[in-house]
Amino acid sequence: IWEYSLKLNQEEVDLLLSHIWEIKDIQFDYYFFSENCSYRVMALLNAVKPGQGLLKPGRIYTIPVVTVRDAIQSDSVSSWRFRPSARTQLDHDFANLSEQEQHWVKTRVTSSAEDLKTALTNDTPNSHVLNVAYQYARLLPGEDTDAKQKSFALLLEKNKASKDPLRKIGLIPEIVQPVKRDDQGHESERFAVSFGTTEESEFVDLEIRPAYHELLDPAQGYPMGSELIFGKAALRLLEGEGLSVRDITVIGIKSLKSVTPLFQPVSWAVSIAADRDNVSSSTRFSPSLKGSLGKTVKPFEGGLLFALGGGEARFNTRLKNNADIIGLIEAGVVYKNDGFRLQLDYNLKDSAVFTGPVKHSFAASAAYQLGSNSHLVFNTKRNSLDDNDREHAIGLQVFF
Repeated sequence: IWEYSLKLNQEEVDLLLSHIWEIKDIQFDYYFFSENCSYRVMALLNAVKPGQGLLKPGRIYTIPVVTVRDAIQSDSVSSWRFRPSARTQLDHDFANLSEQEQHWVKTRVTSSAEDLKTALTNDTPNSHVLNVAYQYARLLPGEDTDAKQKSFALLLEKNKASKDPLRKIGLIPEIVQPVKRDDQGHESERFAVSFGTTEESEFVDLEIRPAYHELLDPAQGYPMGSELIFGKAALRLLEGEGLSVRDITVIGIKSLKSVTPLFQPVSWAVSIAADRDNVSSSTRFSPSLKGSLGKTVKPFEGGLLFALGGGEARFNTRLKNNADIIGLIEAGVVYKNDGFRLQLDYNLKDSAVFTGPVKHSFAASAAYQLGSNSHLVFNTKRNSLDDNDREHAIGLQVFF
């Protein structure tokens, strides 16, 4: 988490507090894309600094990282500092314990409150182990009804251990601050052009994406495994057939949070889109709604391995009952370092309504970073049902 200190004098602080008090009883409508929480923060600052241009008239969406950039560019930020989140701090401190200490934390904190109190009496762990156990207890899921009792017992023992020289050991190394702040990552809007070939012809793809970030985009300043797409449109100029819309993504979200020794988060993906997919024996433009759940692991530094399963509802007037329900399986690998990124994907689709072969597809994409807001991208795809259904492309993506 990055904390940004505002450049406000005492008079402006007083005005800000007065304005907050003034609007405390007003209920504002919430719009996810535009007048959201980030917009309201900028509206408060704009009341104090009306000449700074913090609110952008005509902007159809408001993104938190963009508003932070606007505040910095308008000279409304005096300083910033990195503050690890509670989850990041816990994962870091847990990794610096011995295997025996890690085992104690996992088994004792997930046991009953009475068993934990007994263990605290008999085991007398050192202050670092108690601190990690206390952090873990504070982040236990809500369904753990003993969480508050465990936290209180650990807090009492932690305070007792801090006063005992025999239970105090050296400091755990601090978390290394990220090289780039969130606001120093790539810009949110993206334009792409690529040139490629299929087994039968050549093509040019054009793409515009107003926001925000995809798995293959430059990693600096963005959480690993996150993807959030708004309003992406892709067009294809095919040799001999002219220009056509290939697909439109209204919204696409993917969260690939890796499992850890203490937590087992669920990875998930949802999207509302429309494309030309012949999985339902139709080449017409078909709207679709997709959703899937799964798990992600981090096998090595900079890498993620994920597997998701779910379903897709596809709508088309050429289909029986105008719709199809499709089972989905997706597995893949994502790797990122400072200048190079790689993504491998396998997809399986099987219609629950129409009989026919299961569709398998494979894709590989690699990106070489040219600058913080541009990179070269190489793509190759293959549909296993048809040896002739292959395509290869190279393109340039620019963020602005």
